[in-house]
Amino acid sequence: MQNSGYILLRTTRRGKKILDYIAMLPASIPALIFGVGLLIAYLRPPLKLYGTMWILLIAYLTTLIPYGVRTTSSSLIQVSKELEEAGRVSGARWMTTFRRITLPLIKPGILAGWILVFVTLMRELGSSILLYTPRTVVSSIVLWNLWDEGKFVAMSAFAVLITLISVVFVTLLFKFVRTSISVG
Repeated sequence: MQNSGYILLRTTRRGKKILDYIAMLPASIPALIFGVGLLIAYLRPPLKLYGTMWILLIAYLTTLIPYGVRTTSSSLIQVSKELEEAGRVSGARWMTTFRRITLPLIKPGILAGWILVFVTLMRELGSSILLYTPRTVVSSIVLWNLWDEGKFVAMSAFAVLITLISVVFVTLLFKFVRTSISVG
């Protein structure tokens, strides 16, 4: 996800606009329709992934790519190209320049992107409802099933648990972002 943001903003390669459109395409497809497409694509051999966690992973990664690309791009656009050029002029290779100059500066944006992806993933139901099986149940499906069965007390308790887990995860990531900003 981070590489496509870098390619979009820092290179002069042909076709980078097409890469941008491809990266943003999943955001324009409703989750249910995307789930139906994945179901049709992976229901039969040669890649029979239905009923495994792999199909859910493919669905989540694909639908969340736009968030990663945009958060990385917005962080990268704030970093001046001259900083990278100064590293290159000083004799550093591209990877060294990226690792020692660019990455520390965009790390808070990447971590913010991870927070956004995590929060979005925790509430994703559209494609999960079509792709889950009894062996591959995720939290949003558990909540859905509890609501459908009328077990509102259990549903509320599970929702509070998911909220607490999310708050702890987001708080830890925020602390990590603050630490990386003050140290880096």
